[in-house]
Amino acid sequence: MQDAGLDELNLAQFQAVTSRKVCGGKLPVGAICYRYDCPHLIEPWSKFFDAFGAWHQMRNDVLDWNKDSIHHTRTYFLSEADRRRHGDESVAAWVAREGFQWGSDILNAWLAELKTLAAPLHSPDLEAYLAEREAMMVKQTNDVLAGLRSLEAVVQVLKANS
Repeated sequence: MQDAGLDELNLAQFQAVTSRKVCGGKLPVGAICYRYDCPHLIEPWSKFFDAFGAWHQMRNDVLDWNKDSIHHTRTYFLSEADRRRHGDESVAAWVAREGFQWGSDILNAWLAELKTLAAPLHSPDLEAYLAEREAMMVKQTNDVLAGLRSLEAVVQVLKANS
């Protein structure tokens, strides 16, 4: 509910809000750590959950920015669009010009951090999941960027003919 009441979000607010969204997942992990006499893993798993929550929410915000914009849902990504776009530039134009790449770069950096946080957890399933998500992201990013390049080419042709 906290992020629903904000007009804009900065990175610190985004990370604070998203970490609270996944806190429920920490409870069963803590219970399992205690059950198997591994309480030392509670803190590393907790850090992973916080980072994963931020990555997952950012991924959703980058991919669903148009729906969020239509529904007037304030997200960190859309807040950055407002801060970064040129004077009369639309959000869509900003996303096409640099926003999608900016968001993808953040997602890639955060995914690298997730892989680092996952390593000491010694979970082959988690590592496989992250590798699968990384491969999926690479394909999605390449597909979207190819589409944006095609769209830019069409825009340039239209500008040249007008």
